[in-house]
Amino acid sequence: MIKIMQVLTDYSVGDAGMWLLNFLGLYDRDTYEMVLVLPTGSQLVKYAESLEVRVIETDALLEEEFSLSAIKELKQMIKEEEPDLVHTHAGALAGIAAWSEKVPAICTCHSTRPPKGFFKRFVSRLFNRMLYACTVAVSESVMENLIEDGVPQKRIRLIYNGIYPMKEYAIGERSVLRELHNISQESVVIGIATPLEEEKNHAMFIEAAKFIATACPEVLFMVMGDGSLRKELEKMSESLEERILFTGYLSDMTEALNMIDILAVSSRQEGMSIPLLEAMSVSVPVVATDVGGNRELVQHGKSGVVVGCEDAVSFAMALIRLAQHPELRQSMGAVGKSLIDRRFSAETMVTQTEAVYQEIAGQAEETEEIEENETTEE
Repeated sequence: MIKIMQVLTDYSVGDAGMWLLNFLGLYDRDTYEMVLVLPTGSQLVKYAESLEVRVIETDALLEEEFSLSAIKELKQMIKEEEPDLVHTHAGALAGIAAWSEKVPAICTCHSTRPPKGFFKRFVSRLFNRMLYACTVAVSESVMENLIEDGVPQKRIRLIYNGIYPMKEYAIGERSVLRELHNISQESVVIGIATPLEEEKNHAMFIEAAKFIATACPEVLFMVMGDGSLRKELEKMSESLEERILFTGYLSDMTEALNMIDILAVSSRQEGMSIPLLEAMSVSVPVVATDVGGNRELVQHGKSGVVVGCEDAVSFAMALIRLAQHPELRQSMGAVGKSLIDRRFSAETMVTQTEAVYQEIAGQAEETEEIEENETTEE
């Protein structure tokens, strides 16, 4: 049995948290024992425990990134739990703690980051070599970003995010669902499904919605997810009145994604958006900013439209075009669904992640044997 300690800083359920829940539903429980370390009060706790995985809550992950007290607390957890491998999604804190306890660690990078200067690239390369046996990138754009930041390509493993098959409702089922939620069959619903945080740029979505609302009276808007900016965004959208709905966090996105006609992605940063994968899997076309993994998923002009980051005008115009052309939405949705079905399954993601665990655990065993032999010879 290989014991893995997963460390996340997610308080709300973002892409890293959704990755975790998808992984926990499928990993090989005969081969791996999982223990999760999460911030105290994280929304992930109840979902992880419902999957019968042990959770340790800690205030250490609420600290600043290089808090010595947080590192000390994580070191103590590692000492007590004795994992064979630490898998961190939480920056350097857990990596430093694992390194100091001589436990191998890997890091999954879920998003692209702004380019670093020469000194920061040097430090990033040094830290990566010192702390992690390898780094997992969730998209080619994240991998390229890591390489630009000084991480050697040979130390990167590319494992795309994957999702469970999501039910796509038939026309009749979709009509009933809309009736239950008092949504007209003639309405076009544009949704956005990301945590309500600064890097997701919901402000641009809401400004676009205000413009679209005047041009397309049949369009409604749905904001799926929760986060620190919810009250601010609700206030910003007051003029839209009943034409916009904030759903809060949804543990199951199936109904919501089957109610929308278009998914909007306004992010400034992305790795490989799981809600984007899920929307495409139920034939929803996408308008997305040209950042991170968006351009790998959305084939411009085929499965959706890609616009420049912060280009609010192009963003709004692309949404209007799709809202006004149902046949275009249908054809783009079909292309997107085909891509997701072929390449982005949760089963593939879990299998590839477990292969990395076996690789790193095997390397650790070989190192221990060599050290033991050298000690015996002395």
